[in-house]
Amino acid sequence: MLPLARVLAFALCGSAGFIVSRGLTPSPASRPAVSAATSTPAPQEELAPPPEGESAFLSEWNRFRQEHSGEDLSANYLAVKDLKDSFRRRAFRAALIAEWVTTDPKTALSFLQQKDSGQTNSFIREWMRVDPNGAITTLLAGGEKAKAGLRAVLNDVARVAPARLAEVVSALPKAENRFDSTAQDAFAILGAKDPEAAKAAAESVTGPMRAQALAGVAKAWGEKDGPAAIAWAQGMPAGEARDGVLKGALIGWAKTDPVAALDKIDLAPPGGDESYYASDVGAQVLREAGKKDWDTTLKWLQEHPGKLGRSSFSGLEGVISQRLNTDMAGTLRSLSQSGIPGVDSMLGNSLLNDGYSQRDNLWAWLDQQPSTAFTKSARSSLMNAIGWKDPDLGLEFIERLGDSPENRELVQQGVRSLINGGSQIDRLDGLLAKASPKTRPYLLEAGLEYGLNYSSGSQQALDFKPEVWLSRLEELPPERRSNAYSGIAQTWAASDPEAALKWATGLQDSSQRQQAFMGAVSSWVRSDVYEAAAWVDKLPPGSDRDTAAQSLANSISMTQPETAWTWALSIGNEDSRRSSLQFAYWGLQKKDPAIAEQMLKSANLPEAQMEALRKSRSPY
Repeated sequence: MLPLARVLAFALCGSAGFIVSRGLTPSPASRPAVSAATSTPAPQEELAPPPEGESAFLSEWNRFRQEHSGEDLSANYLAVKDLKDSFRRRAFRAALIAEWVTTDPKTALSFLQQKDSGQTNSFIREWMRVDPNGAITTLLAGGEKAKAGLRAVLNDVARVAPARLAEVVSALPKAENRFDSTAQDAFAILGAKDPEAAKAAAESVTGPMRAQALAGVAKAWGEKDGPAAIAWAQGMPAGEARDGVLKGALIGWAKTDPVAALDKIDLAPPGGDESYYASDVGAQVLREAGKKDWDTTLKWLQEHPGKLGRSSFSGLEGVISQRLNTDMAGTLRSLSQSGIPGVDSMLGNSLLNDGYSQRDNLWAWLDQQPSTAFTKSARSSLMNAIGWKDPDLGLEFIERLGDSPENRELVQQGVRSLINGGSQIDRLDGLLAKASPKTRPYLLEAGLEYGLNYSSGSQQALDFKPEVWLSRLEELPPERRSNAYSGIAQTWAASDPEAALKWATGLQDSSQRQQAFMGAVSSWVRSDVYEAAAWVDKLPPGSDRDTAAQSLANSISMTQPETAWTWALSIGNEDSRRSSLQFAYWGLQKKDPAIAEQMLKSANLPEAQMEALRKSRSPY
């Protein structure tokens, strides 16, 4: 058994290190749908402090081992798992691992793989520290589980057994995770120490991880000597490996000479994984360039308009977040003066992530600035972030805005963010209860706008009570009620279409009645197109039937274009008929151009109207 002082010293450091490292591990890149946002981390488990003084803790460890002295280390390990105090559980577990590595590592590995696989990597790392060659040899001779353990500690291999890194990487299968970069990261560590040795090692790698190994060397070498790394890459045969090496070299070069790397950006293919945010070459080079020299990077973008697309600009979002926390005013000033398209989007996404910590300071800064397109966009982005992260606080910020025409669009945007574009419409009643008379109409409009769109599937539905919403309709200014009639009719018709249409029929204002009819029929079509069609067919000729038939025809123009065409032809109002025929014709064209032409010729339409339909461009 190891000396107790050494074991517990490792245990205390190892346990504390495990806890700290969790906080330092970067989260994977991702894009909230504007929508998107970062998830809230799970709360950390509270740790009880160890007994005062090292000797007291050693005594407690001694006592535990004496209580279990007749048992082997596997039984000791299981006993440790039952400890209620999380600090002691982690510390004692680390101490047992440190001892087990020196006595019987193969048995320990097999035990952990079966009984506590989450600790396998920690065990392998300690084994690598004590006997790297023995650990590597044993794991390479093991099965797929053992090799998977090596993949997780490739960085450790690069540090403590660099001569065996190529051997280990060559033995690894292709990673199941397409975002895996373990081999690249390990060879970058090796390349930072000795580029020539790392290059020779990477070139000796065989198997599916070879391209990663070469790219890792290129990234490290590019940071030290960009032109040399690029020349090495250009001497390779064309293919995926060469592309990866060029990409790595440019990213590394950007860390020391942003302009030189950006000037050579065309050397590497631009594409990345579209499902992986900020993965293209431009984004990654911009990220490193922006970290190294922000002003120079912005200047390069100004001098090379169109060289990089907006997807590449996403690479600067993390840099913006960092700069907002160190020099908010200077960063915002440089963004506002850059003239680069897409800066509003970069700032907006930054505020949804790490840049959000500057929320209050940014709001105060905006209050001191003259109104410009940039400040309006920045405030809108900030409102979106606040509303998405904390709707109650977002409502407070909205209430601070003056009730002016200039702020109306900003308030509307902010209100939409409070219910996350409708996906969290269930927040609406709680927000309405807190909102002032100034803000309530905007919330009501947003509720009616989004209430029906999320009434099915996994999204939240609007809790619609007709008597409540009809009274709320009166809170809206007359000039803002048009869409509200349609929204109420749509939402009501989702549960009781005939009641909704009866209400719509009773509206005296022709415009309001038309909006309500259109909304109710389109909603009814979604739930039961045949009942909706039967109801419309019974209506007497006139404006109500024309409105209902137009809504019916438009709603089925893509799914049942032949039926939609027939309904469109039955509309009496010339403008409404022409509009519905257009939608139905687009649907016919998409389904079968020959059928579309046949139905067009048999419709007895004026030649000019037929030509207009043929020439119109479908949005579908």
